[in-house]
Amino acid sequence: MGRLQGTSEHRIFTSYQDMLDDLWDNRVLSGENRSERAALLLNLAEQMAEVEELWIPLAQLDEQRDVIEGLVADGILAIPEGGRRVGFQHQTLFEHVRARAFAAGGISLTQHTVDRQNGLFVRPTVWSSLKYLREASLDQYEREISSLVNAGLRSHLQHLLIDFLGQVEEPTDLEQMLFQRWLDDADYRTRAITAIANNEGWFHRLEETHLPVLMKLPIGESWSVVLLLRGAWPFARMMCLQLMRKHWLHDPSRDHLTISVLQDLTVWDTDVVRDVCTIVERCNIHDYYVMHLATIVSATSPDLAPQIIATALQNKLEKADEEGDPESDPLPENATEQDRIVQAMTYRPKARYAALIRQSSEYYELPAIAEADPAAFLEAVWPWFLSVLKPLLYEPHHIMWQYRDGLPLDFELEGDRLIMVAIETAVRLFAKDSPAKFDVFLEKWDGFDALVVQQLLCRGVAERAIGSPEVGINFLTADPRRLYLGRYGGHS
Repeated sequence: MGRLQGTSEHRIFTSYQDMLDDLWDNRVLSGENRSERAALLLNLAEQMAEVEELWIPLAQLDEQRDVIEGLVADGILAIPEGGRRVGFQHQTLFEHVRARAFAAGGISLTQHTVDRQNGLFVRPTVWSSLKYLREASLDQYEREISSLVNAGLRSHLQHLLIDFLGQVEEPTDLEQMLFQRWLDDADYRTRAITAIANNEGWFHRLEETHLPVLMKLPIGESWSVVLLLRGAWPFARMMCLQLMRKHWLHDPSRDHLTISVLQDLTVWDTDVVRDVCTIVERCNIHDYYVMHLATIVSATSPDLAPQIIATALQNKLEKADEEGDPESDPLPENATEQDRIVQAMTYRPKARYAALIRQSSEYYELPAIAEADPAAFLEAVWPWFLSVLKPLLYEPHHIMWQYRDGLPLDFELEGDRLIMVAIETAVRLFAKDSPAKFDVFLEKWDGFDALVVQQLLCRGVAERAIGSPEVGINFLTADPRRLYLGRYGGHS
């Protein structure tokens, strides 16, 4: 904060090291004894590094007490209460002074690191020194980083070097070559890939040479690549899509990897949704992930999200069709008439279709998706709904003239049956927001012989009748069966 004092305007620093260098120039190298001040700080930092302590007995520096007091006044050093020890005002200053010492060339950072691999100060010293050297002298930095990478350091220091290189925004050819060793090493590969996630510079360095190879690794080793691709959406959307389509989309065993990457995509289009539908159609993806993806898509492209839902639902319908009807349990030879009645009432060979409509455990966001674009939702889901409904309907009653029902399946439009709630929501909002298009929809389906369909259409007609009463009158009088669209004691 001391650099903010005074009335003169200070320059804007391009890096943290730049700010520390400015502090060094203005607080250490100012005045007649600047060489003595700099030498004391370098010597003090070296002593601290040797003993791995941030405080040195002041008695060891009695002959330089005047210099120390000046540095304390300038906010570089500090003497805590008691006056027996001296240290840097902040550990960052200590690390900066050590970095300047390595940059001066008198001390080898690599040798210092090799000799102190178990030391407490070695990790922050290596990090700050490499950062300083990279900005101050690229040639010297490349010599040191090359020596460190090839020095056979312990794992914790190799992890530090991986993390350091991974945060470099514009890696050089040498840095890429050095980093390659960890990408090729199964013991360090995950750490290396994680380190460069969200880094645009590294992604573009590796997108054509290394990523295709990494994406072909065994599935268990490919999850780290998921992090890399997910982090690249903001700056490399098309490249991520191209890589997945080329190396993963053709392989069903990698569908879960692709779905995981797509969860962070924010810009959706027809082609990407088609890719998702391809995966949903062929892979047994849990409803949770289908709904999660559809919800993400709906937030920015509500017209596309229903396609994902419809694909998942259609997949379930096709599996139900393939199952076939189960056979009823055989009755014993001495079965009574009551036994036969009970069997007739309880045998429900089409119950699997009712389960498709009743499913709700993972569909909590479905009404919201329907509300976001009712027309698109009905276009995608309505045909599926009618296909599920057909095998559930009773044959026309031989006495009563009414729409075909599905009792005892009980198609109530309220409650926790979220698929029905979503369809009903879409019908109502479609009629309210797009009355002309709803009229076309109504004309197409008003002859469908199913009570629940007529109930749904009636919900839409009720919305239309608010502004156009004749629509409601025409709907009700067109077929006498519409005078009975509810249930005794119900509110359908």
